[in-house]
Amino acid sequence: MNSQEVSQARLALCRHTLIPTKKEHHLRLQEMRTLMMSFHSSSSKSAFHINAKELLVALMFLQRFPTIQNTPILFRMDTQVAVQCIRRQMSSHSPLLMSITEELFILAAARQLHLNASYLLGRDNVWADALSRQQALDSSIRQYQSCWKTFQSFLQEEGIQEISQDVVLRFLCHLFHDKNRTLSAIRTHKAALKAPLFYGCNLTSDTRCWTGYTTASSYNDLHAVNLDNSGLSKLLYSLAPPQFPVSPPKDQLFRKALFLTALASGMRASQLHALSRHTAWVIESANPGKCPKGQDVRKMAASLLFLCSHSLDTTRQGGQWSSTSTFIRRYLATQVDGVPCVAMESMP
Repeated sequence: MNSQEVSQARLALCRHTLIPTKKEHHLRLQEMRTLMMSFHSSSSKSAFHINAKELLVALMFLQRFPTIQNTPILFRMDTQVAVQCIRRQMSSHSPLLMSITEELFILAAARQLHLNASYLLGRDNVWADALSRQQALDSSIRQYQSCWKTFQSFLQEEGIQEISQDVVLRFLCHLFHDKNRTLSAIRTHKAALKAPLFYGCNLTSDTRCWTGYTTASSYNDLHAVNLDNSGLSKLLYSLAPPQFPVSPPKDQLFRKALFLTALASGMRASQLHALSRHTAWVIESANPGKCPKGQDVRKMAASLLFLCSHSLDTTRQGGQWSSTSTFIRRYLATQVDGVPCVAMESMP
């Protein structure tokens, strides 16, 4: 196989990782019960617990290769419960796990197989992590595909033929310095490239690939500062309302309310972060049975801003998108029931 064929095979493997195909396996237990295992995102087919899925993989292997007999087999799994089941050390009383384990032992006894299992750390099981993305939402899969296309565009613009650690490092720095991407966006790009580059180009994520990320994070490094009583008093005075109140910006009101909530309740930062679910509670109480998605409120805010005679560029800046096409294709809602615009700190 020449170098061009190797390159094409690697790109095909990368595409398979990012654009998986649906695979379903029907497993029959004791000739009476049939279970279906799916590796694609579907809420109706993802009811099995991860422990059951791990054991189903082992059972599927034995059923798929009936000619394997009189030999020891070692399963490397990243779930300790599944390992204990195969080692006959299970403490779970789940009927499903017990049924799958029983079927495994019946096949092993009939074909004189010695089954054993060892625990594999999750961080070492990169291929399984890549396949697990097939259980993600469609929006997450599209996001990973977009990250891969961005990386391919970077290679074409720079005329790069061979991918290396230095190329990945240059790409991360390019995102931060040239594209002004946030730290979370850089982290998402790196996560999207991890499995394709490992299996397509044999590149691992060592410390050098994190150089661009750590360099970017140094610009936003926040050092902890102890707040004494005098500093707290100054802070409270700064939050006091003015003598002649004028309508303050909504972001200042929100920060003030959030801080006073923390001060009155004594909540930790992690507990305050949980208050972000309040938006979902409000939507569900106003419209029972409707589960809001993560971008629903942002979509409505951007649509209100645009439909109330604001320009596309203003909407793009308010939503912090790199281009107006992103807003038009994914966020623009044309049907709005005459709601007064208070979106994104802009009034009509």
